[in-house]
Formats: sequence, structure tokens, C-alpha cells
Amino acid sequence: VFIPSVEAVCQPLDLLCQSPDATCPSACDSLRVTIKNITNEDIEVDWDKTLFIENGSTSGTFMFDGRFYKDKKNREPNDVIFANSIFSKQIWPSNLIEFNVSRYSGWEHKDLKLGENGVYVTINAGGKVLHESVSVDISREVVQ
Repeated sequence: VFIPSVEAVCQPLDLLCQSPDATCPSACDSLRVTIKNITNEDIEVDWDKTLFIENGSTSGTFMFDGRFYKDKKNREPNDVIFANSIFSKQIWPSNLIEFNVSRYSGWEHKDLKLGENGVYVTINAGGKVLHESVSVDISREVVQ
């Protein structure tokens, strides 16, 4: 019915993180999920039941571009994936968002941890609820 894939959205590491023994963040703060609908009917991504995967366990839901953190508990509308088409969206794990009280205070996205990161996708298709897990292994080699 659908074929999901996921990739980490990363920024280049700074020069201080180039040493093999340095302790550095992954420099990846979000995921881009892509779903290919291989049916002749529209399907929907149920974002309220789609979960973040971190090292083999689910760990909360996602935030989306244009959504304020204060509204994170509001229902996220389903995205429709048209028949025989491909859908892609950048998503941020909601449990990796924190308030930064520095000079430039505000909400910010913490980096994904090294290791397995992914999405437990929930799809509504033809009156059925379908689930599929897809993940990416973030290593230092991925982000350099």
C-alpha cells in the first residue's frame, strides 16, 4: 500500500568536532520522511499516531514547520497522499525541543542522538490503519 523511507537532516559539523575522540552532537535536528503511495486510492498519514523512534523504542510524537511549541498538544491534521504519488515532509521530534534561556532565549531543536532514529508511520488506507517502521542510523560518518 505504501513504501516509507527516512533520512536525517544534518548540518556540517564544525572543525572542533573533527577529532575522532571528540564528544560532539550529531548535527542532525530533524528527519525527512518520504512516503510513496503505491495504490490507486488516496491514503492519509495520521500524525497524532505517528511516533519518533530512538534506538529501538518509540519516544514521543513530532513537531512541524510552522507550528508553535505551545500548540504541540493540539491535533495535527492528517496529510493526504494522493494515489500513485510521493509525499515528503521534514519533521522534528517533539521531545527534543527545549527552551533555551541564553541571551537569545527561545525554543530550539536539540540534535538527534547518534544511533538509530526513525519514524513509526501510521497510515489510514481504505478504512484500515496500517503501521510501518523506518529508521536511519546516524553515525559520525553520516554527518561529516
